[in-house]
Amino acid sequence: MIQRFQIKKYLQGIIGLVVFLLVAAVLLVLQYYFWVLTIAPCVLIGIVAILVGIVRAAICVNCFVNGYRGGIMNGIFALVLIVTGLLLTFSPLEHIFALRYFISLYLIIYAITIFGDFYAEVTLTELEEDRMRRRTHISLPNLITAFKIKNMVTDIYKKIDDKEFEKKIYVEDKETSNFDTVNLEINLHLTDPKGNQFGHMDIAIGDTVYSYGTYDKSKNKLGGFISQGTYAEIPKLPYYKYCVENCGDNVISYGACFSEKQLDSVKEKLKMFKQYCVPLELKIRHPEVTVPKPGRRYGDAGEFLVQFLNAKIYTVVDGSFKSYFGVNTNCVMFADWLLSDTGIDAVSMGGLRTPGAFYYMLENMFYRPNNRIIRKISYFSTDGIEEKIKLGSNVEFDITK
Repeated sequence: MIQRFQIKKYLQGIIGLVVFLLVAAVLLVLQYYFWVLTIAPCVLIGIVAILVGIVRAAICVNCFVNGYRGGIMNGIFALVLIVTGLLLTFSPLEHIFALRYFISLYLIIYAITIFGDFYAEVTLTELEEDRMRRRTHISLPNLITAFKIKNMVTDIYKKIDDKEFEKKIYVEDKETSNFDTVNLEINLHLTDPKGNQFGHMDIAIGDTVYSYGTYDKSKNKLGGFISQGTYAEIPKLPYYKYCVENCGDNVISYGACFSEKQLDSVKEKLKMFKQYCVPLELKIRHPEVTVPKPGRRYGDAGEFLVQFLNAKIYTVVDGSFKSYFGVNTNCVMFADWLLSDTGIDAVSMGGLRTPGAFYYMLENMFYRPNNRIIRKISYFSTDGIEEKIKLGSNVEFDITK
């Protein structure tokens, strides 16, 4: 709520401190004088735990059905969350006092992960040339994270909708950085002005975008939430132009400067991954159309990538990405796996893998001084895109070699 006030940041901090202290005082009063009223928060936490547990159970089933790793861990998470949720929902008075100890322990662990950011900045560990190990953060509860990301996305759209805002390509370089060359970009697509999250995520290296998704429409179930895993290699410039001009996307691109060893790790993973891929031959319904109509968003993503952008589409026939699943084996998991040996921070442990969660992490990394995320480009327009896009295309990258 505090973020909704259009005031200076330091005033937000002061107001936030006062509000948090008032809330804490009210909770203390309720606990010791009107403790029955604290049942409501306990029940709310229980309901949220049940819902998240059901999602984890679905991920567990998906892992076992497709032979993926993580089934046992997600099953344990699901069991603990659902049992805890049922206890808190149906017998809050018996468990409300125990709940505060669990919350206190969680907050201590979360504080340690925040201290890890401070330690990384002071010791400059994330700038080591051949650092491969990643730091995984303990996430905030999914409900809180979702609201935080929704607020950040809403702020972006408020800025775009402002009559005085100039829609163009904005390039921001990190104020303090030991690097000046971008050799990999992590792209997040804002696809729906009324949505709460980013809609897609992919990685660009050199002149090519590497993307995992549901590009075979004939295999989609539940609106593409479950599908056959497919993979695309797309020429970067026409892809960005199509996303902005035809799809109406706003693309937020974070540029990283990796060492040669770190970038080679991405190449090796792509080479290994393509061993499980076979070319996908899509039927083009209107081959005579060679140029997309301005402003038209085409419904079949795979078809337009091949027809208009000369993309290469593959079906994943084996391995961990054989089947697409919206909350687990998705575009974020693919990108996160490609980056797993680059030393870049990992998506928060315990949170669901969504493009919004990755955006939240990258935004924080960009504004922290000592790491390898050094540039942010916001594509709100395509004017001058040919020149701007070269900022992330200055690397030779061929996964066939």
